[in-house]
Amino acid sequence: MTTNNYLGALINSLTETSGQPQLFWFYLFMTATTFMLWGIDKAKAKLRSWRIPEKTLLVFTIGGGCLGAAAGMLIFRHKTRNLKFKLVVLLALIIHAVVVFIAWP
Repeated sequence: MTTNNYLGALINSLTETSGQPQLFWFYLFMTATTFMLWGIDKAKAKLRSWRIPEKTLLVFTIGGGCLGAAAGMLIFRHKTRNLKFKLVVLLALIIHAVVVFIAWP
C-alpha cells in the first residue's frame, strides 16, 4: 500500500459517518478537555483565583470526559475529598463503559 493510499484509507476511516471513529474522537476530545479543565481549576484553587464552576466540571464529566476527570482527580489531587465528585466520576465511568461496550462491535 502506498503512502497516498494509506493516508486516504486513514482519512476515510476517521471521517466516515457511522461507527467507532466518531466515538473514539468524541471520547478523546472530551477526555482531554475535561482533564485540562480539572488541571486549570486546581491551579486556580492554589492561587485562590476565580474557579471553574463545579457544574461545568460535572457536565463535562457526565458528558463523556469521565476518564479525564478520573485522571485529573489522581494526577492533580483535585476534588478527591468531595464525595459527590467521586460518585459522579465512578457512575459516569460505568455508564460510558457500557455505552462503549454496546456501541463497539
